[in-house]
This record gives sequence, structure tokens and C-alpha cells, in this order.
Amino acid sequence: FLIMVVVGALGQPTYKYSQNIVRDWAEAHGYNRKFTDGPMLSIAFKNFLDGQLMPSQKALPKIILDIKFKNYKTLLEKRQIALERKLLLAEDRVEVNGKIRTDTETHNATIRLKGDRNVHRAHKTKWSMRVKIRGDGHFQGLKKFAIQHPQTRGYQTELVALKYFKSLGILTPRYFFVNAIRNGNDLGIMAVEESFSQDLPERQGRRPGV
Repeated sequence: FLIMVVVGALGQPTYKYSQNIVRDWAEAHGYNRKFTDGPMLSIAFKNFLDGQLMPSQKALPKIILDIKFKNYKTLLEKRQIALERKLLLAEDRVEVNGKIRTDTETHNATIRLKGDRNVHRAHKTKWSMRVKIRGDGHFQGLKKFAIQHPQTRGYQTELVALKYFKSLGILTPRYFFVNAIRNGNDLGIMAVEESFSQDLPERQGRRPGV
């Protein structure tokens, strides 16, 4: 997300320069696989899956989304409309009820489609969704987050860039990968991105403000 903002606001030359800074920082902090011997995004993500890019070897968290058929049908219909229009409008961002489960907990939640562009819905199963957990529950410390195809955020590039920005003291959302299941269907690896809320600055020791 932050890389996309840099592209849109500052233009391509600045993006290339920023990308080199992030790459140099990544290599200096143990992300020592080469980013230049092929398409950067695909190689970086493949290295992540091989457990060779990231220092941590921990198993990915698992998240299970349960959505009743009536509500799931609503999401399917809104997805098809957005695909045909090639844009997700506000009127199609309809929240439906569902449940978020882990191996140990179950929480009530609302779920909707997210993402303006069709890249968020083009894959047969790995759609981008916004999740809000009700009550006092949370998933990995998050109450409001997006779950999406890693491609929509540049696979591993977003994670490395966010770590770099955080090292500079810039407020950054949490971003991590999970194994996801929706209504019994294994979606494979998905990316979770923290949504902006009051919890984000407080978690990073910042005072609320504008």
C-alpha cells in the first residue's frame, strides 16, 4: 500500500529510487537473497515460501472464515457486479455477518469485499475482504483488518518496505501472511493488513491525533 502511494504521489523515478533504498536496507538486515536476478516480486515471494528470505521460521497463523450461504451469495453477487464494472463502488461494499475462527477461538464478525481495482477479485477464490470483529475478540491482536491475495500488495515487497519505514519511525500498519480457509475451502496463503484505527498509533507508542 505504501509503495503504491509513493508511486502515485511522487512518480516513477522516485519510486525506483525508493525501491533501491528498501532493497539496500533489506540486504543489510538479513534479507540477503538477491532481488535482481529475475522478476522482483515473484522471486521474493518464492524465497519467502521456501523459508529462505525471512529470518523467522515460524509456522503461519491460520484463519478460518465461516459465512452462511445466504450471506456468501451476497458477496458472490457483488463480486460479479464489480468484475463487470471493473470497479468496486461504495454501494457494493455490503457487510455480511460471519464468524472468524482459529484453532482455539471463534468470534462474530462482519465481512465485505474491498479494493477498488479488479485485481482484488480476479482470482477465483482469493478475493480481498475487510473484516471487523465484534465485541472484545481479536485475531492476532487485530479487530479490523483486510485479508487479500498477496499479489495485491506486491507479495513480499510490502512487508520488507513496511519494516524499513518502521525502522525510520514512520507509523506503519501490521502486515503478515496467514493460511486461510473460507467455508471449508483452502485459500492457501493470504496477506493480512491492519486497518487504520485508534489501536494502530497506540500500539506503536503514539498519541492519538490528526
